[in-house]
Amino acid sequence: MSLRDWRIHAVAHLWQILIGGQLPLLAFFLIKWLPRAPRAALSVLALQILAALAAMAPVYLLGL
Repeated sequence: MSLRDWRIHAVAHLWQILIGGQLPLLAFFLIKWLPRAPRAALSVLALQILAALAAMAPVYLLGL
């Protein structure tokens, strides 16, 4: 593997860790706020899902 390949793989793994690391925080948020304010909590969940899809779209569309 060339240095460029190593950098690409490192960036990809960091991206995966950052996306995956949000799941426990999102679960905590939903456990805390879903019973108190369901409509607002679901709105935040929808925004989080849209943000994740927006982050994944270039990878899919560019075939990376």
